[in-house]
Amino acid sequence: MNESSSIVIYVGGTSISVWQDDQRLAVRTLPLHHLPESFDERRARLMIRIREIAIDIRKQITAHDTISLVMGSPWVTYHTRTLEHARENPFVFSRELEESLIAEEYQQIKKEITKNIGEHNDILIGLHVQKHFLNGHQVENPFGVATYRCALSLVLAFADRAITHDILAVLEVVFQRDDIRVQSYWQWMSHEQDIPDTLMFVLGALTTDVMWVQNGYVQHTASLPSGYEAHLAQRDLPHSKQEIVHELAQWIRTSTHVLHEWSQHHVLPHRIEVITDDERAYGSAQILEQEIASLPFFTERPSIVHPQDL
Repeated sequence: MNESSSIVIYVGGTSISVWQDDQRLAVRTLPLHHLPESFDERRARLMIRIREIAIDIRKQITAHDTISLVMGSPWVTYHTRTLEHARENPFVFSRELEESLIAEEYQQIKKEITKNIGEHNDILIGLHVQKHFLNGHQVENPFGVATYRCALSLVLAFADRAITHDILAVLEVVFQRDDIRVQSYWQWMSHEQDIPDTLMFVLGALTTDVMWVQNGYVQHTASLPSGYEAHLAQRDLPHSKQEIVHELAQWIRTSTHVLHEWSQHHVLPHRIEVITDDERAYGSAQILEQEIASLPFFTERPSIVHPQDL
């Protein structure tokens, strides 16, 4: 490797993969022999796989390469928000006001996370301001402009602090580097790849993430607490075929419900990608594809792409 490259270590719920630019160098998946297992057990096994894969590829990385740790679900929670601010008298929109509004929203989201899943020490690893609206009009460079009301449309990603630090510690020791940056999966996808107007379904073992990317920018996100792992486990349980079909149907309805909500306010793109980095999920992906194709609000049949890799 003579020239500088972008190295990405992607960590999901049951898989770890390493990418050099757009080429996958290595992948590890966790075995699913002992379901159900505790989250602590999964985490411990994941750390072992991360160390293994880092040792395997460290000779392929030079001192000039940039290294990123990309966190996927369930280690990351995604939020798409629009923040609003108004006054009776005109004021000048400033970067300080933008930072203040975002800081207030950050604290509000942390309260919601605590309410939903209990105490959870997260860190903000991804923030992108999509649009600025002053007096109802979109403004590309709003700083220093006088207004009565402003709104910020943004997407945020929160990572579990403890596991993020643990993974970074392993990678820093193996690679002998202290400049590894942390990104969310959506930052990686939107920044590193040229994504057209697309609805993306990312199937993980524990979660299903849905994102609408338009012109390289994230418009909406949803993270659903259900993935393909439970359905794989059902194959080995004494359920009837009818019960398994019912469970799959319920998961599919949950996964596509978010599109029904978005379609009430937007015209959704017809290009859809159903993505998974684990061959064990391909059967679930095909079922999801069939359900999406039959949704009633598409004026044209959606064009569904099923990449074999991330």
